[in-house]
Amino acid sequence: MARRNTKKAPVERHKAVADWSEAPTPPKDPRSLTVKVLVAGVYNGPRHKALPPAKVGDIITVAAGAYADSLIEDGFVAEPGVEPAEEE
Repeated sequence: MARRNTKKAPVERHKAVADWSEAPTPPKDPRSLTVKVLVAGVYNGPRHKALPPAKVGDIITVAAGAYADSLIEDGFVAEPGVEPAEEE
């Protein structure tokens, strides 16, 4: 018995996008925090895997929570747009 519709092209579906619309922004990952590097080194990403070595001034995403809080408190990273506190 021969198969039917074997030469039929796959269906292509196109989503209509208005010219004035903006690109969708991905939802914020609660496991991550975007920070600016103040001290060069290797940091843990959102899934607690080591990221490639980061240079001073790089913007990276690190694991949120106690890990990010301790990095900010110790002066290794700072949130973008926020000046790090100067020690006396």
